[in-house]
Amino acid sequence: MPLKDQISAPLTPAEMTALNTALDNAVTTLTPKAVNLTAEERQKYGSIGEQNKLIVQKVELLASTHPSFKSPQVNWTEFASDNQMRRNWEMLQSKLDVLTNIVQNSKILYDKDCYDAALVQYNYLKYLADTQSPGADQLYRELQQFFNRTGTTTASASSAADTTPTT
Repeated sequence: MPLKDQISAPLTPAEMTALNTALDNAVTTLTPKAVNLTAEERQKYGSIGEQNKLIVQKVELLASTHPSFKSPQVNWTEFASDNQMRRNWEMLQSKLDVLTNIVQNSKILYDKDCYDAALVQYNYLKYLADTQSPGADQLYRELQQFFNRTGTTTASASSAADTTPTT
């Protein structure tokens, strides 16, 4: 019985070229504007968080509706620019998150299809080796090295063993 593909929606070479060009253009455009934070800086500055976004939005609203109460210590032109850029980066991040999800989900299914086919081939080579087909034993041994023959007790190994053929 043939294997059931989980996904079959290949990208054409032209589509891959277009996607790579678009991503390269995005990297080229964003790199001069980007800041590379260290792990310590990321921890120090963190994320604004949803509650604090509401504070920023409220301050922006109050500043525009009650200009006489604006603090002279805030550069309001810079505040408006920074806030707009924050929203722009957030929008880009949201779109990239969607793209990342699409790519990860598709890759997972292609990985599964490839691994399932590899297991079928491994078991076929085992069958051929067991029936002493010339040359099959060597090919079988080349693949056999990837499978644990001793058994394990760890959760990750036991979940992997569920799909690993016995040798």
